[in-house]
Amino acid sequence: MVDGADQGVKPTRALETILGNSGQPAEEEKMDPVEFEQWILAAPDRPATYDDAARAAAKHVLTFFRAFPQYATAPADAEGALNANDEFVMVKPGVYNLMEEYMPETFKRLERLELTGFMWGYAVNAARRCCELPPTNNPAILTLG
Repeated sequence: MVDGADQGVKPTRALETILGNSGQPAEEEKMDPVEFEQWILAAPDRPATYDDAARAAAKHVLTFFRAFPQYATAPADAEGALNANDEFVMVKPGVYNLMEEYMPETFKRLERLELTGFMWGYAVNAARRCCELPPTNNPAILTLG
């Protein structure tokens, strides 16, 4: 399930919608792609709010995607399965793993943000929107049924 980044909605507003605390975002709450990218790139280095932390993460992910465009379509988190010993075995690395491997300094700044799972998924989808790519599933959102 996607998280609202694909519509240019701020993280707190997207989360309110997903949790059912409000209706769908109004058009005036949605940023167009250019405005959205400018908002992300203006993220503070030391975020003080939930929105600022999520967009700072998006700025780091966007930096990674611009440096390594071949990984922009990777899932947000690694895909894998449990082996016979109930240990996770990675089948496909996610953006998180790839950033850690290919841009360790940027990854360290990302880790210091202490993101929630939703914020991480939002950050990946926000960066994907800036790269004109469709959203991927936010790993923090479960779809039942």
